[in-house]
Amino acid sequence: EKKRRSTEEEKPARNFRIRLFYSFSLEISNPTCGHSVTEFLNFAGLQRKMELIFLGTSAGSPTVDRNVQSLVLKLENGKALMIDAGEGTQQQLLKYNNANSKAKIKISSIETVFLTHLHGDHLFGVPGLLCLLDASNSTLRIVGPYGLCEFILLVLRISKTELKNHLTIVELLTSTEEKDSKLEIPHFVTYETRHQDVDGVWYDLYDKKHVVQVTAAQIDHANMPCLAYAVIEPPRSGKIDATAVRTRASEANDDPKRIFTLLRQQVSSFFLADGTQIDDIPQFY
Repeated sequence: EKKRRSTEEEKPARNFRIRLFYSFSLEISNPTCGHSVTEFLNFAGLQRKMELIFLGTSAGSPTVDRNVQSLVLKLENGKALMIDAGEGTQQQLLKYNNANSKAKIKISSIETVFLTHLHGDHLFGVPGLLCLLDASNSTLRIVGPYGLCEFILLVLRISKTELKNHLTIVELLTSTEEKDSKLEIPHFVTYETRHQDVDGVWYDLYDKKHVVQVTAAQIDHANMPCLAYAVIEPPRSGKIDATAVRTRASEANDDPKRIFTLLRQQVSSFFLADGTQIDDIPQFY
């Protein structure tokens, strides 16, 4: 038993990393009705790549092998989003900032931190994280539920911390919550609030729409206001396969320029000169 415990204590902290590859597929709703337009589309090279790195997965308190909650989503544009920042998050982030790390995170790449709720295992790393990001000359935006701004300002004031770079705090308010007008906002902080849309969702929380969009909705969690975030990629159109168009046009004794025009116009369906119907055309964006 002593040998087993000794071996467990010597285990290094585990690093969690997931590579996410998004490919493109089209569902043919009526394959018996002629040919699908997918034969004219080439999706090669359109895979998207994101990397999800878990800085902590332990709940409530850390363990020998795992830190408390935090994860980083690296986007294909080189920027990164963080979700939650439990105690010790800045230490974990420094490990991944090491050049020898397989899943390297550039500290200055983190643009926005999203907090799901204000339990300590998701929140207590925020003050240290702000100081770390400020030292890397990062202008930061942090988004979370009501009470987030009060917490951050209290810690900064009591610790007499003044950030060199600007910090934007965005609170997502429900229909029963109002902006706290009593807070004393320092010159390096912008305090914003956003109310839910009529459907109960907060939209456009990350403004890089050509990369990803972030929305949020309210969920229940141990009598604590809690948010669930959705990271949504915009649609990306496929490239027209010129060779396939010319080949099919030749087989149908049709004009390839006419087919190119119809595909670019995103018509719902069309017929080739030999009477073959081409349908199931995706709506390009």
